[in-house]
Amino acid sequence: MYLYKLLPEFLEYKKNGWAKNKTIREYDANLYQFFQYLFSVKKKKNKVTLSDIKLIDIEKYKSYLRTLSCPKTSIYWKNHEHLSTSTISIKTSNIKQFFRYYNLYHNRGVDSEKIEIPKYKSPEMTFVSDQEFQNLINSVEKVEVREDVKLRNKAFLYTVYTTWMRVSEVLNLRIDQNPKNWWEISISWKWDVIRTIYLNQKCKKYIDEYMKYRYWGKLIKKTNRIYKVSDKTDLVFVSMWDTTFGRKLSKQTICFMFQRYRKFMKTDKRITCHTLRHSFATKLLRGWTNIRVIQKLMWHQDIKTTERYTHVINSDLEREHIRVFGE
Repeated sequence: MYLYKLLPEFLEYKKNGWAKNKTIREYDANLYQFFQYLFSVKKKKNKVTLSDIKLIDIEKYKSYLRTLSCPKTSIYWKNHEHLSTSTISIKTSNIKQFFRYYNLYHNRGVDSEKIEIPKYKSPEMTFVSDQEFQNLINSVEKVEVREDVKLRNKAFLYTVYTTWMRVSEVLNLRIDQNPKNWWEISISWKWDVIRTIYLNQKCKKYIDEYMKYRYWGKLIKKTNRIYKVSDKTDLVFVSMWDTTFGRKLSKQTICFMFQRYRKFMKTDKRITCHTLRHSFATKLLRGWTNIRVIQKLMWHQDIKTTERYTHVINSDLEREHIRVFGE
C-alpha cells in the first residue's frame, strides 16, 4: 500500500490514544514533509511503499533537514539560520512513532528500534529575580499606551509569574471556571486531567481591574462604537484592539510582547512565559519549600524534572550554612 494511504490510519490510531488536535496536526505535517522528500528522492511521485523505505533513507532525511533554513513563521528565525536540533529530533520522533505502529500492528516497515533520534542539549535554564520581574512590569507602563492593554498585560504577567501555568494554559483560562473564587480555580491539563491552581490577591486585583474593560456576554462600548462580544470572550485574556476585539490571543502575540519589553529593559536575558514558570519554581525552592510540594504544584510526573531547579540555589547553600552553624 502506498504511503499517502497509510497516514490516515496512523493518525486515527493517535487520536484514539488521546493525542491532542495540535499533536495530530504536527504528526500530519511532519510525516507529509517526510513523504514528499521520499517522493522526490526515489522519483516515484506518490507510489512509494513501506518496503521501499530503508533505514539509510531516514538518516539521509535527517541530513537533509539540517540544511533547511529556519522558516520565517518561526519566532526564532532571526536567531537560527537552520532548523534546530530539537526540531529535527521532534520530526525524527514522529517518523519513529509511525514505523513503530506499522511494526507492531502490521509487522511491516523499517524496525523502529533502529531509528536514532538526535540528542540535543537543553538550553540553560534561566529565571528572573523579583527586581527583574518588577522591571518587566514597569516596562508595561512605559511601552503600552492604552490603559486596557496595560492592565491586561500586567494581569497576564502576574498570572504566569505566580502560578505554574504554561502559556497555552493561561491563554485558555476562562472566566466561568470559578468566577466566585478567583484565588483557587481548576483547569484542564494534559489528558484532560483537572488541576487546581492558586492566584494571590495582587494577581486577583490586576485581573479584576482588567475585567472592568471587558465582560463576557455583554455589549462593550469602545472608541465611540458598540462591539458585540464574540462567543469566545469567556476567555480571560483576549485582544483589545478594535478590529479583533474579543478574539483569543495567539502565542505569537505573547512572544512579540516579551520581545518589546526586553528591548525596553535593554537586557540580553531571554525572558519568556517559560522563564517566568522557571522563576515560580525557583522562588519556591529559595523559600525552602519541600521539593515534593513543588513537584505537585508544577505537575511534574518525574521528580528528576523538578530537581533541575536545584542547581540555581547552590549560591544560597553557603549563606544558609553560616546562618545555622555560624561563621
